[in-house]
Amino acid sequence: MKRKLVSTMLCMFLVMGIIIPLAFADVPLTSKFDQTGHYGIVASGVGLLGITSGTISIDVPGTVVAAYLYWAGYDIETGGDDSVQLDGFAVTADQSYVGEWFGYNYHFVYVKDITALALVNTGPDNYEVSDLTLGVVNYGAGLLVVYEDLSLPMARVVVIDGLDGFFFDWDPDIGPNSEVACFEFAGVASDRDLEMFLFVGGTEHEDRPNEVWTETGTGTPETNIIDPPSSPTDPPDYPLYAAEGPAWDTYTADVLIPAGDEWLCVQIESIESWETGPDYAGRGTSALFIAAGFVLPVEYEMLDGLSPGFWKHNIRVALELPGRYSVPHESEPRMDYETILALAEDATGEIGENALNTALAALTAKGPGSETTRLDMANALNAAAGYTPYQD
Repeated sequence: MKRKLVSTMLCMFLVMGIIIPLAFADVPLTSKFDQTGHYGIVASGVGLLGITSGTISIDVPGTVVAAYLYWAGYDIETGGDDSVQLDGFAVTADQSYVGEWFGYNYHFVYVKDITALALVNTGPDNYEVSDLTLGVVNYGAGLLVVYEDLSLPMARVVVIDGLDGFFFDWDPDIGPNSEVACFEFAGVASDRDLEMFLFVGGTEHEDRPNEVWTETGTGTPETNIIDPPSSPTDPPDYPLYAAEGPAWDTYTADVLIPAGDEWLCVQIESIESWETGPDYAGRGTSALFIAAGFVLPVEYEMLDGLSPGFWKHNIRVALELPGRYSVPHESEPRMDYETILALAEDATGEIGENALNTALAALTAKGPGSETTRLDMANALNAAAGYTPYQD
């Protein structure tokens, strides 16, 4: 809602002698998904301003690992709408974020993990989101998919989400800029290229000034990165402009992670400007920072010291350990999953999955809080397959 309308309503309440609570309730973006494998992300959305249905077009290049459906909007009531239809299938949110401002402004973000519903397919497809009725304004909906493709390099994939408002000419914590959202990781000896995906709802047209800033570094992440003295990216002018239909953007960018850096932070700026034009052209944009996804290549040396639980959920990583940790033969630097399963068959001819489960059980038996190195994992797999363990 525009500042002028809010100011008018506040004056009315003061004249009438009514005291209202000033509630500001942004929800910082927090972790939704964090796994390592031959993974990538695709994301797409559709703006639904003034309508209740639309189509998300997305191409998933590999096997679906996780799929999240988001929808968002605004109302002056508390109800919201935690249910939509996806291709005619009723979907109810697992999680909702509500921003309550001044006691009568409510923004809503809803999230549904639809992985187990098997509604998302490998390859290109169209997905119809319908029956979205959030009240005053529907912003739109987005689909973010983590997929596996064994031809991809090993990567750590992280998804974070919440409800972070950045509203022109408003005071913190709902404006004028978003909070800083950060992704922390171990530094390595070489530069890396990270893929970044953002969902933003409530954006308008190309004449509402905004910027998406990123910064990397070591130590404690920054708390404000707008117009940094040295940025690894050159952000385009006004990158958020309802590119996927009225009130929705899926913003993507490649970000250089210099050698040794341990974090990436992103912040959305609503640029200070009071220019007057049609539909508030020239004034800073106002919207919601809803979600971010990051795909960061990893090096095998970074896998030492991880818990048995990591290996349990990332078995393919263990099967491709390079160099002297290769499984089961040191002379072959990497072996594909199916080959390892075949070699892991025991003397009775039972399928290799049983042997791998034995290896995972042995690792899990190390107990809570224990650490597992790549050598531990390789030796457990070798023992399950009947091969002699490696020596450090």
